[in-house]
Amino acid sequence: MPTCLAAAGTDVPGDVDGTDLLAVTRLSADDKRVFVGDCRHRFFCVVDGRWKYHWTALGGAELLFDRENDPCEQNDLHGDSAHGPQLETLRAQLVAHLAAKGSDLVKDGVLQSRSSPRSRRDVSRYPGF
Repeated sequence: MPTCLAAAGTDVPGDVDGTDLLAVTRLSADDKRVFVGDCRHRFFCVVDGRWKYHWTALGGAELLFDRENDPCEQNDLHGDSAHGPQLETLRAQLVAHLAAKGSDLVKDGVLQSRSSPRSRRDVSRYPGF
């Protein structure tokens, strides 16, 4: 929606979720770009160049991938202490994003998960982990 509104020359209301992709195309190669994906307010990812972080609100599982050395995202690094700084940075970016949206998935700067699904019926779509 922000892209369509910007293309029409209309201001984007502050409560509209999304990104004006026209503005993204005007960024230089040196500009910092972070993408936060949200699948039905249950599954989230943060992509910050080389690193990709996944978190599910259903159970709180985390995944971390080094996209430069593992472009097919086969090696989960979230439990590797050597990659703790990347994990913390990306988690903090998700916390900030959700807090700015007023999400109940953040309390006192900490992600809040819900009960894990017990069967496939508890999850309407399975996004891959």
